[in-house]
Amino acid sequence: MLRWVKTVTEKDVKEDVRLFFQNPDHWAYRYGSPTPGCNPNSPYHRKQIEVIFEDRYFHWVTNRAVDELIDEGFLKQQKRASAYFVYRADVGATENDIDMRIKVIEKYSDPAIVKGIGAYAELLYQFLFRVGGFKIVGENTNEYAGRKWMNTNHNLDYIVKKGTVAYGVEIKNTLNYMENDEFEIKLEMCEFLGLAPLDREKRTQNPVREDELNGWLHFRFQNTDLSADSGTARQRDLGDLAPSGYGMEKNP
Repeated sequence: MLRWVKTVTEKDVKEDVRLFFQNPDHWAYRYGSPTPGCNPNSPYHRKQIEVIFEDRYFHWVTNRAVDELIDEGFLKQQKRASAYFVYRADVGATENDIDMRIKVIEKYSDPAIVKGIGAYAELLYQFLFRVGGFKIVGENTNEYAGRKWMNTNHNLDYIVKKGTVAYGVEIKNTLNYMENDEFEIKLEMCEFLGLAPLDREKRTQNPVREDELNGWLHFRFQNTDLSADSGTARQRDLGDLAPSGYGMEKNP
């Protein structure tokens, strides 16, 4: 199946980010139910902005657009703890706005919560593989069909099989992309073991999607409502501080 892909320039990206900080009807605000603490006048964590736009643009392209908007004076940047926040210069950001976001970042960066969410995600993907007709034939492994990867100490998260094709699976739930060195190693592992690579991407508009392009199989998953202990901070919008499905992290 052929698909048209719209080519965008870095100027297009910059103007899209600019509109995000100007227009309450921007496409990024249309996901799910309205979030009162998320609007063009709000401060945003820089990583959060990269994630909001990642279905359309690479992180580094969005990041350059934010830098240019800061240089132009349209946005201002403030560092708090280890986090960088940006906001529209003519609006500014109150300390309370940023303090609230710092608390959310710290809460969701707690090792116990990170570990719990990771374990829950593993269960979800195991279920989704089976629903999709995939058989799990290996977990946290570096060997398949009598061959064992010995060049490095890396393992694949899963090996799954559907029909006659077996796939090497990586599940990542971090905001940043996988490091290029690790990515290349996982590709080499798959080639050595006779597997097609499968990368579980962390976010998309659709809960689950399957694409086969150039031998790759992608599963894409987006977080939906997951109540936190307060009943007000949802994984979907991190306490009404971000559009649906988007999150934040500590590192700048």
